[in-house]
Amino acid sequence: MYEGMRRFARDVGFSFASLAISALVHFVLRVFIGSYLGDSKLGLYTLSFTVYSLGMLFGAFGIGAALTKYVAELREDVPRTRGLLTSGVIESFFLGCIIALVFYAAAPAIANRFFHMPELAGLLRIVSIAFPFIAVEKATLGFLNGLRQMRLFAIINISQNVLMVGITITLVLLGHGLTGAAWGLVLPVVILGLFSLWTVRQSLARPELSSFLAASRLLLGFGGFVVLANGIGLMQSYTDSVMIGFFMKDVDVGVYAAAVTLSQAVLLPSQAMQMITGPAIATLWGKGDRPGIEKMVNDTLVLTVGFIMPVAFAAIMLAPDLLRIIFPDEFLPAADSLRILLVGSAFMAVWASIGSALSSTAYVRVIFLLSATSWAANILLNALLIPHLGIEGAAAATSAALVLGTVLQLYATQRLVGIRMRWGWLCTVTVFILLLGGGCYALSRVTSPYACLAIFLVLFAAVYVRFFLGKEQLDLLKGLVRRVHGPGPEV
Repeated sequence: MYEGMRRFARDVGFSFASLAISALVHFVLRVFIGSYLGDSKLGLYTLSFTVYSLGMLFGAFGIGAALTKYVAELREDVPRTRGLLTSGVIESFFLGCIIALVFYAAAPAIANRFFHMPELAGLLRIVSIAFPFIAVEKATLGFLNGLRQMRLFAIINISQNVLMVGITITLVLLGHGLTGAAWGLVLPVVILGLFSLWTVRQSLARPELSSFLAASRLLLGFGGFVVLANGIGLMQSYTDSVMIGFFMKDVDVGVYAAAVTLSQAVLLPSQAMQMITGPAIATLWGKGDRPGIEKMVNDTLVLTVGFIMPVAFAAIMLAPDLLRIIFPDEFLPAADSLRILLVGSAFMAVWASIGSALSSTAYVRVIFLLSATSWAANILLNALLIPHLGIEGAAAATSAALVLGTVLQLYATQRLVGIRMRWGWLCTVTVFILLLGGGCYALSRVTSPYACLAIFLVLFAAVYVRFFLGKEQLDLLKGLVRRVHGPGPEV
């Protein structure tokens, strides 16, 4: 039991490192390009990076996520997982090539007619070269994630981001400007895409037409709904900013962007956990072990609440200081928006730790419907609140939509997967956090916020360990602390 907990913590550490370093690299590159090349060049780079991100999101048509689910579910059936990997790599490469050709051909029209920035066309054409390699890398990383080979997974991701920083800064300093920055996005993914394929070479098999077609239908059928859900998630993440731009001024969009950037950092630990819980749930589902899924889901929620809520409350209390440290003083008006966004982000972070429970079982279509419902609520609330409350209204609308999405997904997981959620526990701990957090925040208006934060952390830890953390979960944590540095075989 302890050894399994050790591996879980280690794998979460690997996935968190890859996500955190990726976020840090993109932040550093934006700061470097903005400082060295100027604001206008940073705008062009940001648009190029947006297209690159779309390739990361849609390039393999969700095949990487499909491989994670089915490889984890069928990991004992080695011939079938080999066939799935082979089919996934081939499909991903051809889909990536098609998308690359489309973007390459459409680059002048996108740059001139849509953005009215002719210089952008050449950058988009360079970025489009990466799409086939992104697709192949996504497929192989999905396979590694399904096998929970997170050390290799993290090595590939971290190496790519380190190369991205090194190549981009080198080419820009050598005088290649934005063209060098664009190649700094492309060359690392080409190198690591080929390397990732080399790492799984022994798991590839010669495909037979019938098995290839069957695997293709399976992967594309799953991946299509993943792409739709991810697309809605992407649009929802920009809904508030777009509607602020419609109702208010561009400067308000910029101020609000600072709050969005910091609030999303709360999600990183949960996203790292999801990369481990997703394959684990798929494996249990393949064995028909619903009690095992129920235990994993509820235990993960308990542990996530105990970690995320103190972090989120600390960010709420110190919001002006965080903005002052990272951004210029003109972004300080985003403090209240950041606080409001952190409430919704904290709820979503709790869910995100087991966020692939539906897709890891048999209900990936439901995620698309729930995401669409949350997005519709977000649009409606933004339209109602922004004209009256400004950027704080946008933050309130987004937070409310995130809380709604969290509740809907928890309920759908219980009904469809056939497990029991600890609703009484969830409601009780939510009321406790709201009362304690609200009291400490109110007290901070008349005294030191640092002292109030310390009071919250001490009281939260004492009450949570005494009343909300079960004996078995506490024993697991104690065993992890005792054994995390000790020897032990791989599980």
